[in-house]
Amino acid sequence: MWGPRGPFSDELADDAHECLCEPEISEYQINQRCERFIDRVNAMETEADRYDVTLSAVEWYELIAITAFISKQGFSGIDSVMERIHSVFGKLYSEHEIKAAFDVWTRYKNAYYEEEDI
Repeated sequence: MWGPRGPFSDELADDAHECLCEPEISEYQINQRCERFIDRVNAMETEADRYDVTLSAVEWYELIAITAFISKQGFSGIDSVMERIHSVFGKLYSEHEIKAAFDVWTRYKNAYYEEEDI
């Protein structure tokens, strides 16, 4: 299947997810800072339901990543981010989906940078 940036394999992504979620190495521990980061990123997936977004998990994470990238390029407000996403991807994502992703990214970014040890 083709994603916004090129070919994408559901099966490959599923395999990677399975490997990452069930590591066979048990003698190593992830530090607390990384655990909090992973928890926050994983929590973004459930935000799709809260906003009534029906994208797949992969599409949802990709939209959040696109929103974050565009925001860091100087497009700071929702209107400019939405305009940029539509100019690059057409109507692949709805206004509702983009607004939801923008809100989730903004809250995540603010929480991340407010933490003292990050």
